[in-house]
Amino acid sequence: MRLMLLFLLLWLVMAGSCWADLGTCTSSAFYTELSTDPAVLGYSTAYGMPVTTNSAGNDAALLEVVNAIRQGAAYQVNRGKISGLQFQTLLDPTEYTALTQTQLMDLSTMFNMGLGFLDITSTNVRQIVGNIFPAGGPTRTAITAYVNRQGSRAEVLCGAGTVPTLSDVSYAIRGTR
Repeated sequence: MRLMLLFLLLWLVMAGSCWADLGTCTSSAFYTELSTDPAVLGYSTAYGMPVTTNSAGNDAALLEVVNAIRQGAAYQVNRGKISGLQFQTLLDPTEYTALTQTQLMDLSTMFNMGLGFLDITSTNVRQIVGNIFPAGGPTRTAITAYVNRQGSRAEVLCGAGTVPTLSDVSYAIRGTR
């Protein structure tokens, strides 16, 4: 059973590593991003020429631009999941020791159901955590600050953790991997 869960987990991780597996981020959407450069990041300059169908520029430099972590509100991405260890670093000791047995059980149950992680993109999870820790308190403030991080253009378009590969660039531009 443990081995089966391990294989399932590995499959889920690997499934997210290809651009085409990420819902709305298809190869054609990726090509449109690269060829139009709507955020004016300099894709053509990095590529060494305009990005057009079947063109042969510097795929690696283009990939570096789209995967670069950028600053500013436009590049804020949600972390998605937070581990129990990460969550512990956000806890205020005074608030934690004041939790009731019910609140501790709620917190423990959420982590157990999430296999040691909380999906902080979930409205329900955020509401439950919000019910456990008071608004304006140090724990809630730390969690709120931790939820988002600076991301890449790829992550802004397709979600946290999206990291296109050279194969994805080639497929979007030339239709071959």
